[in-house]
Amino acid sequence: MGPTLLEVAGPDSAGAITASRKTSEGWVPGLADLKIQSGELVLSADGEAVTLEEFRLDVGDIVVPESVLGYPLALTEIHLSLIDPVKAVVTWNGDDDARGDAAIDLELEWSLLNHDVTSPLGSPDLPPVPVELAITGNGERVHAEVRVRAPGELWKWANVFRLEDLSLVIASDTP
Repeated sequence: MGPTLLEVAGPDSAGAITASRKTSEGWVPGLADLKIQSGELVLSADGEAVTLEEFRLDVGDIVVPESVLGYPLALTEIHLSLIDPVKAVVTWNGDDDARGDAAIDLELEWSLLNHDVTSPLGSPDLPPVPVELAITGNGERVHAEVRVRAPGELWKWANVFRLEDLSLVIASDTP
């Protein structure tokens, strides 16, 4: 299979992440929903491997629960993209069904919305994110689902605020 473009279906893709603030009693967590606005995957297959050539997501605002900081805060203008192509060894169940795992390195662009002021944030060095790929098709259409489960800390600011325990399901289809 040569490179195949798949468009991310925003309504069928969603997730959650935990935002936490450190206090003298420990970390105060709050669950924040992730809403996918748009994105795309480019996949290619070669024998036992599927290569994730490109991966891009535009994520809606992450509204940090007010219980975490005591006031409203949002992460906004969120764009995730694959740094380098990644090969995943897959198991083929027939010609039109492949499943496999990989770890991907993502670049994050984002901003902070705090008291009606938007400030761009730097691109943090994120740890590799584990993904499960499930690819199906019928010869004319290809459907891919990417499941992300990244337990533990993904990003921390000054040991007082962190994002952790990412869970995300991304559904995509050929246009």
